[in-house]
Amino acid sequence: MLFFIIFSITIAVVAGFECPGGRLTPQQRKDIVRQNNKFRSLLIHGKLKNRNGTYMPRGKNMLLLVKIY
Repeated sequence: MLFFIIFSITIAVVAGFECPGGRLTPQQRKDIVRQNNKFRSLLIHGKLKNRNGTYMPRGKNMLLLVKIY
């Protein structure tokens, strides 16, 4: 579920960047990328808990998001 939310936000950032009418500020884009990378890091290191309070499996081959602006 958390991955879906992060993925959706990432898509919104990319769409907002390419669209002339995008409403995200550069700071908002930066914050979203930073938050995504934070969750990515927690998952890769096996430190991210699910809603039941148990640790999620460690992630593999998860690419780091970088700024595109």
